[in-house]
Amino acid sequence: FFKQKTAYEIKECDWSSDVCSSDLIKTDRALKYELERNYHEFGVYKYQIIDDTFNDNDPKLDRILKIVEQLDFQPEFWAYLRLDLLSRNPQTRFKKLYDIGMRSASFGIETMNPPTAKIIGKGYDRERQIETLQYIWSEYKDRFFMSSGFIIGLPEESIEQVSETNRLLLSREIPLHTWMFYPLILQHPSRIAWKSELELNYEQYGYKYTDYVHDYPYGVEWINQHMTFTDAIQLANTFNAQQRATSGIATQKSWGFYGALDLDLKSLANTPFDNIDFNSIENLIVDKDLDYKVKLFELLKQKCSTNISN
Repeated sequence: FFKQKTAYEIKECDWSSDVCSSDLIKTDRALKYELERNYHEFGVYKYQIIDDTFNDNDPKLDRILKIVEQLDFQPEFWAYLRLDLLSRNPQTRFKKLYDIGMRSASFGIETMNPPTAKIIGKGYDRERQIETLQYIWSEYKDRFFMSSGFIIGLPEESIEQVSETNRLLLSREIPLHTWMFYPLILQHPSRIAWKSELELNYEQYGYKYTDYVHDYPYGVEWINQHMTFTDAIQLANTFNAQQRATSGIATQKSWGFYGALDLDLKSLANTPFDNIDFNSIENLIVDKDLDYKVKLFELLKQKCSTNISN
């Protein structure tokens, strides 16, 4: 359960405010220099953007697009995106992301049940979000790759409702390249320093804790009106097995293979996970690691020779 700003709060956010952390943003000149240096000196142009919500406001995206338009190459990015923000004028907003270089992303959709989405701060129009995914799928299917996580056991979502979400994903009525289900993990208040809204006030959301000590990392056995923590784990395992038989690797992981090994994103997204030859990928990683070490030692040798000569 994540305490997040709503779409309205993000829309109204002052870009210069403390919430938006403008003091942590690189200057345009520094970012442009870093992108150019990485590309021209090291051949690096693929990036993972570690930002909880890369598309949280338009001014930030406008600044980055302006910088990218000054480059003599096209960088490519993976990032976390909020689908509800994209769903307002998706053609214009998504084109801006694509022009920046966004080629893959993970949406934290979590649930397709409207009452549940509202509780966790993602209560934007469900149908419009699906329409946005359908638009991106139809216009950019083999050029932009999408995945999302879904949580089983959230407030007011039944087994039947989350099972329907799984059906819509498998049928591509919710068109994502890959997805993953996770059980809702509630940690015991005495074991953690930081507590979410749901962990602090779990009884208000219809949960009870039992004395059962679960093997799942840090999670306590909870019960609500629809299921138990154990039920959620079993459902996640079942749904994820079905996903692995029909779709590929999650976009964040496939982007790592694409960036480090130059593997084909389209193939990684569309080849069922169970059919992917991970032994070959592991061999590529070993070869890449050895090649890196050879180049590193050669560079160190040159540096040492230069220092001795001087």
